Amino acid sequence: MYEVGQVLYVLIKKDHSVIPVKVVEKILRKTLEGESISYIVELPTPAQDQIDLQKLGTGIYSSSADAMSVMIENARTTIAGIVKKAEDIAKTAFNVDLTSSSKIEDDAHVKHEAHDTETTGYQHAHSFNLDERIEVDLGQGMKAKVSVSGLET
Repeated sequence: MYEVGQVLYVLIKKDHSVIPVKVVEKILRKTLEGESISYIVELPTPAQDQIDLQKLGTGIYSSSADAMSVMIENARTTIAGIVKKAEDIAKTAFNVDLTSSSKIEDDAHVKHEAHDTETTGYQHAHSFNLDERIEVDLGQGMKAKVSVSGLET
């Protein structure tokens, strides 16, 4: 699965961060119950601490882009849930018909995203104040504080 010397990116739920680790040992265990593989990784600490990869959790990715994609998808899902909840409240509290306006907005949003992706290779949201920090629920109990200036392309 992983190779010795490979750098992996681990989502740390506890402090909502991503850390790179380097595989320094691959251990194959053969027992009466079967075979298992475990990995020892080096942490990016001055002492080059080593730990069993399984102890870091399940959010392990082969590239930073993969980790970022998962985080963005989790954020997108959370945001969609927040907006859906607001739409449900608007429908109940203000008797708003969302079917026609949502369809138009959805179509415009899809076209906007497609254009952004074609021209820049990235999808981005509306502009925010560059000094602003937002908190995004990444799902599974994880939240991230994101500096908007770091999101600008």
